[in-house]
Amino acid sequence: MSPSNEIRALFVVNTLKRRGAEQQLFSFIKELPHHVDVDIFRFSNVDDEFPEFFNYPRVEVHSSKYSGTYNFLRFKSLYECLSQNRYDVVITTGLGAALFFGRICAYLSGIKIIYSLLNTFANFYNLPTLPGDYFDILNKGLNTLTPCVPGKKIYRFLPNSEKLAAKIRPVVNGYPVHTLHNGLPRKELETLSTHSPDDQTQSIYNQFEGYPTIIQVGALDGTKNQLFTLECIKDIKEHVPDVRYLVIGEGDKKSELVTWVSSNGLDRQVIFAGQLDRMDCLYLIKKSNLLVLTSDSESFPNVLLEAQALSLPVVTFDVGAASEIIEHGATGYVIPRGDHAGFRKYVIELLTDKDLGARMGMIGQKRVLNLFSMDRKIEKFLSILEKDALLNSCL
Repeated sequence: MSPSNEIRALFVVNTLKRRGAEQQLFSFIKELPHHVDVDIFRFSNVDDEFPEFFNYPRVEVHSSKYSGTYNFLRFKSLYECLSQNRYDVVITTGLGAALFFGRICAYLSGIKIIYSLLNTFANFYNLPTLPGDYFDILNKGLNTLTPCVPGKKIYRFLPNSEKLAAKIRPVVNGYPVHTLHNGLPRKELETLSTHSPDDQTQSIYNQFEGYPTIIQVGALDGTKNQLFTLECIKDIKEHVPDVRYLVIGEGDKKSELVTWVSSNGLDRQVIFAGQLDRMDCLYLIKKSNLLVLTSDSESFPNVLLEAQALSLPVVTFDVGAASEIIEHGATGYVIPRGDHAGFRKYVIELLTDKDLGARMGMIGQKRVLNLFSMDRKIEKFLSILEKDALLNSCL
């Protein structure tokens, strides 16, 4: 298909909350060429979600008229959206309702090209799963029944890591699986050199300027596990007395973490920055010495890409796609989840050997800009889409 031929695509999502997956989707859509016309259908109808989606002129966001986790009337809203607009491809994003209703409505509406972007290692938590299966029971059943649906369709799963692709291949009934790694938007990073932080961000930077600083970014909840890092900081400061630990994010565990810091005498070492604008967050990452990730679970942690693109070495748990993003021993260290001794060892090593940290940061920057650029992701996606559009015209 030539670039002059317009392709209309509908992305079907569960929510548009301001999280890593939605930020990646927004960056991806912004970089798509203009001959790909994009709409979004979301099953939630919360007004205070990711405002950039609603203000971006190239995207129209359609919302479900019905609420409720198990409300099957949401099916009706999506079907009406597909019936009233001419789309060439439906792209479901995530699991649960988006994957189940997105596929069913696409089939019923006569859409010939259907993709499913998968970006989580966890099963969809609202519905029961069969032992060892990745999909909830409804989506597992749909995987089995789809080949029986009359008519020729082009259907592909597009997981965002090789590790996730290996996990789903055994349970997708032979459908094609193509890894589509998350991409790093270079334009955003290029503007960072001219970014002027606001007063709050500058004040935060003043608190750790000149000190060896560890930074961690993420919601202050049980999953991101900042408490693990805090426990290690108690020992790390014996070897690096002037260490600083910058925590960016908000969440329901914040008061508990603040109390823990005070009761353990770490008020000088720990800085809670709260939730920051994205560019201010990147600014503070760049000003730090080392980024850590201690989550109990992750999908494709984009913050690891961002840290390396900004020349920071990384120490991370081996969760999600971390071992694909980080080259152990070359761009950072990947350790087993909960490994206190390994975490302390590598953090101390990187904070005390600045040449090692700089070398790892330089190698990491080159690697992520080569392997995980948004341009590379767009190129692969368009290659798949345009081949399928050509194939569809021959069906």
